[in-house]
Amino acid sequence: MVVDQSGLSHGQRAANLAGAMKVVPKMVDRLAQSDVILIDDVVTTGSTLTQMALTLQASGVSRVSAATLAATMRRHPPRRQKVALSEAGEAD
Repeated sequence: MVVDQSGLSHGQRAANLAGAMKVVPKMVDRLAQSDVILIDDVVTTGSTLTQMALTLQASGVSRVSAATLAATMRRHPPRRQKVALSEAGEAD
């Protein structure tokens, strides 16, 4: 059972949705090898779109794209990976 996702972190949302979506069996053949566009009003962490895309791909959908109307601002900037530079100034 999926609980209300407001206030959940990205990881909690992903866990909340894991296994919660499925393609109706009678639609599997119709969707096989097709392209699908998911439409979402607001993207918060992307967990819902990600889980739905994975579910569709597991059912044989060739390509999944997404269109959204808005996205919430991140509370924390994404973590940047530190890259070690060699003496020549090239990334190791």
